Amino acid sequence: MGIVRFGPLVLRWCLNCNIPVVEQDTCELCKSQTVEVPVTPPGDIKPAFPREIRMFRKIVDAQFGEGCGRALFPQKKIVVLNPVPSVDKMYEVILDGQVVGAVRYDFNKKWQMILRMEGAFRIEKTLTRNYVVADEGAIVPVLNGSNLMAVGVVDACPEVAPGNEVLVLDKDKHVFASGVAKMSAAEMLAARNAEERKGVAVKVRWREAWRAPRVLPDRYSTWDKIAEGSAGALDKKESMAINFIQNVIKKYNKPVAVSFSGGKDSLVTLMLVLKAGVNPKIFFIDTGLEFPETREYVHAIAKKFGVEVLSESAGEAFWENVSTFGPPGRDFRWCCKVCKLAPTSRLISKNFPEGVLVFIGQRVYESEQRAQKGNVWENPWVPGQIGASPVQYWNALHVWLYIFREGLDINPWYLEGLERIGCYLCPAGTMGDFSIVRKKFAGMKNWERYLQKYCEEHKLPEEYVKYGLWRWRSLPAGIKDFLGAVQIPAKYPETLKLDLAEGYSPCTGGISIEGIYNAQLDIERIANLLNIVGTVKLYRDAGFCETQNIKIFAQGAVIVKGKDTQELREHLSRLHAVVMKSVYCVKCGICVARCPQNAISFDEKGIRIDEGVCKHCGSCLQPCPAIAYKVEQDVW
Repeated sequence: MGIVRFGPLVLRWCLNCNIPVVEQDTCELCKSQTVEVPVTPPGDIKPAFPREIRMFRKIVDAQFGEGCGRALFPQKKIVVLNPVPSVDKMYEVILDGQVVGAVRYDFNKKWQMILRMEGAFRIEKTLTRNYVVADEGAIVPVLNGSNLMAVGVVDACPEVAPGNEVLVLDKDKHVFASGVAKMSAAEMLAARNAEERKGVAVKVRWREAWRAPRVLPDRYSTWDKIAEGSAGALDKKESMAINFIQNVIKKYNKPVAVSFSGGKDSLVTLMLVLKAGVNPKIFFIDTGLEFPETREYVHAIAKKFGVEVLSESAGEAFWENVSTFGPPGRDFRWCCKVCKLAPTSRLISKNFPEGVLVFIGQRVYESEQRAQKGNVWENPWVPGQIGASPVQYWNALHVWLYIFREGLDINPWYLEGLERIGCYLCPAGTMGDFSIVRKKFAGMKNWERYLQKYCEEHKLPEEYVKYGLWRWRSLPAGIKDFLGAVQIPAKYPETLKLDLAEGYSPCTGGISIEGIYNAQLDIERIANLLNIVGTVKLYRDAGFCETQNIKIFAQGAVIVKGKDTQELREHLSRLHAVVMKSVYCVKCGICVARCPQNAISFDEKGIRIDEGVCKHCGSCLQPCPAIAYKVEQDVW
């Protein structure tokens, strides 16, 4: 995997105060020089909250023996976490200005601590499990880059099994390497005694000649005090954000709102807009997949700051449409369009028909897409909205330190260990996230029961649910490597298909092509929606309708013509979009907001075109979830 870098790495540490500092070369508390902490990009650092630290202690105790967790994570020590690219949830763990290891959730539903040498040295005296003792002759080769071979093992904890994280010790029980066991303890020792002494016992990740752990002053701090240590950087970020807000408001001269999801980034965005001297409306979109605590939290924050909440709910839209689209994926996010952007579009259409400037808490560190988006944008899925982010170039540590400095209340789910707050079943979530949610929220178990049923109906292997493979349509390389020989066939809800004849035929004024859909069509509904692209004639008794360039029959047959191949393809594409819209409309309302003539309404089947008002402009054709997520082919 290549380096994922969305913004500068800004984590530094004051060794005198023993606290993290964001950006600054000098600590504001003691005026001493700070040192850079090398972390893996993108470097979106977050605090470790008390429950997370308690969990880490349990993980370390389970792996390396009772007392190791406390040795690695002493009481009151400040710990920060760096989310790093991995197959699933994984954090680099940093304290005392050092990366001591990484905590990882693997696909076998188990948390593991992967110790670097700094962490290994700290638990050496309390270590009672998952260790391997190396022969003296094996030490130098390991320190020089080799793995530990079975022939070099003189002893091993009996519980060592393949896949376990282990520490490698010398005969004096000093640790000098860490890695993953490739054999059981019995296999290591048996291989040593065998005539053919072959095989890797430990694949070594980290190595260093033995040394005593660094001794740092036992200085403890609190997060609000830590924020003071980065006061200069925070002041600069705040000033730039407020100037940005005021300039954008002046430029666009529209009503102002803040999109508030209940997460940390939108919380800081709200605070900044208020500090800019603006009293905004709050947009809260209830996707129908929110935590109850999030709903309560949003209204509590609005009450605290005296701002009005404008809310729109997606209701049961997710559950009403999951049978049409199938489980959502990171590369197939129909749920965002149906459950979030469509309600946002309806809310704006009802409350701000002339448009609205919405401040949104998005940041470049969150994804490549957001890194490329810029800090002011328009989204074709949300007509009437100009989006702007005053925290676009903040990293998570900026955000958290600002929250602590301002004394802001946070969503309680952060304290449970979630990195982001949103829909509880979001496909962007990790199995590690879901393991946290499952313990406290029944909705996650209901979703997993649905997935199990879906898996059985589509004859998918158990790995589809076990490893959360529903989160992708096209599995990424890392997941495929993990699965090995396991094959996951593509199984999705059936989609209407258009089969085209080979080649074009000459016709009056150009060329034509014929095709047929694999199902009967509601020709009256097709005729109504074809108004999107042109004036329509319906021949009800004959069972077909037509525009100037398109003819379509109830049995599914189509004839499309154009003056040349480019125009033919355009007409064919529009026809297919209309047909998909007629069959798979989810009544999201995005097309209603996009129609300049107010010619669209809904009936029991979906959208309905007012033929007397429609100007055939095609503005409502796309974007549309039915087209974006059900068109699986180039129709030509």
